[in-house]
Amino acid sequence: MKMKVAVWTGTVLCAILLAFNTFIYLTLNHRLIAVEESSLTNQVESVAQYQASHLDDEGHKQHSWTPATGFWLNEAVRQGEQLVLLNPQGKILVQAGTTDLTPNQIKTNFHPSPSLSPAAQVDTWHIAHKVYLTAIVAVTNESQSHLLGYALLISNAAGVHTYMNTLLVVLIIGSIGAVLLATVAGYLVSALAVRPINQMIALVSRIEASNLDERVEVPRGKDEVARLAATFNRMLVRIGRSFEQQTRFVADASHEIRTPLTTIQGYAGLLKRWGKDDPQVLAKAIDVINRESQRLQELTEDLLTLAGLEATVKQTSYWVHPDTVIQDVIEEMRPLHPELHFVTHLETEHAIQVPPVHFKQIMHNLINNAVKYTPAEGEVNVKTKNGPGWVEMTVTDTGKGIPKADLPLIFERFYRVDKARGRKEGGTGLGLAIVKELVDLHEGILRVKSVLGQGTTFTLRFPVAEGKDKENRPLA
Repeated sequence: MKMKVAVWTGTVLCAILLAFNTFIYLTLNHRLIAVEESSLTNQVESVAQYQASHLDDEGHKQHSWTPATGFWLNEAVRQGEQLVLLNPQGKILVQAGTTDLTPNQIKTNFHPSPSLSPAAQVDTWHIAHKVYLTAIVAVTNESQSHLLGYALLISNAAGVHTYMNTLLVVLIIGSIGAVLLATVAGYLVSALAVRPINQMIALVSRIEASNLDERVEVPRGKDEVARLAATFNRMLVRIGRSFEQQTRFVADASHEIRTPLTTIQGYAGLLKRWGKDDPQVLAKAIDVINRESQRLQELTEDLLTLAGLEATVKQTSYWVHPDTVIQDVIEEMRPLHPELHFVTHLETEHAIQVPPVHFKQIMHNLINNAVKYTPAEGEVNVKTKNGPGWVEMTVTDTGKGIPKADLPLIFERFYRVDKARGRKEGGTGLGLAIVKELVDLHEGILRVKSVLGQGTTFTLRFPVAEGKDKENRPLA
């Protein structure tokens, strides 16, 4: 990762510098040439004005230039420039200054214009791999009615090209140095940035079930690495808690399964030794074996249910009307428990986004739990009501209640507030754990309140299934 960051840093900076340096080079080159052409234009126009005011038509016709004129021309040019005066036919009359161009090269590249405009025209000559900037202007009489000749100013552009070449070398060397420094800096910065990540990698590589209490050091600040380290520590906490629950689950499941198996095996041996000759022993053994086998079957079904829930994928196309399911569960429970009073207040027509089979299992477990811990002549009350975007269901019993210290633990697998009472009444200790798993799976909310000696209330909330209020799908 460090090398990738360094390479990407260098590459991005290289692209930025390439674009920036190209812009600088082209802009400066264009500006320098424009300044040079402007200077040539001013010079040659000054020469043309001077010649037009000191030479008459006859004198030019006879090609008679005074020595004073040549001396003035030498003063009008700078080093590296050449000023040439030509007649209307393009014949060179006078030259001043020095360049490495011969008269033949000048004649070959000189193209007179028939225009009598006093404004100079600029051009670029490419001769023998060299570049020359030129400015030419027509020399006319003062009335601009007659062409006297041409003034041509030639400047060697070698100075501009030398300057631009020097600039190009400086830009290239500077850019290479900047890219190298940025690459090294990117590597060092990325090394510092990924140090906590390397610590996490080292920690993960040595974490085992025996040392899940180790934690990553969280860097100061609130950047992404700090959040990642904090998130990783929270994940370790959840993994540790899950591992502890899984270990306890395996131990409890082994114990719960071993108990009925041991009982069945003991009574089977008793039946084998004496049951054939003693009708009382035979009847008791059959009764115990039947009861324990039923308990073992219930336990197995609950364990399979929990195992299946962990692999369940939520299907958002499922929905159910809670009142219908709750009424069905109550009708199933009422004949089995005539000693109890079942009271319902079902007041919602909204459907909820839960598969019917899952919702029926939730309500069956909650109502069955209320039934088991409600004494004779007690009451089991089930209510539903609407809310803004949700449906609420409550299951209330009039049993002995749950101690406050036990309330956070009742949804753990195999947990019983009163273990002896739970086994006597056939509970597996998994009913509420299954309810909690199903509620969390379908994004519901589950709360419990209990008062000792008065009873317990479980409250459920599920989001409404939009557009399903007047429909009813059969239970799956």
